[in-house]
Amino acid sequence: MGFTDIVKRPTSRATDVRPEEYEHGQPLLEGKLERYRPAVVIFTFKASATKLFGSFYGNGFVPGLQLAHSAVYVMPGPFQSADSARPILDELAAYFS
Repeated sequence: MGFTDIVKRPTSRATDVRPEEYEHGQPLLEGKLERYRPAVVIFTFKASATKLFGSFYGNGFVPGLQLAHSAVYVMPGPFQSADSARPILDELAAYFS
């Protein structure tokens, strides 16, 4: 298990990241994923996932999303109700159990 990011500089807000930084970081991230081949790539923020995949509905294991041979899981949003987030998080827990 490992942690990484797309853009390698600190910012106070996600809006401070320029589009060309995502464009630069995406192939670097994909190279790491090709090398280490994790089973799942987990996005903690949907906004980051949409920068790579474009707009999509929902979160959790989103059908059709894959990154360098890895399944993609998008965490529930921070303001999502616990009742609606629980099944999504349970899906991730079941995957690893």
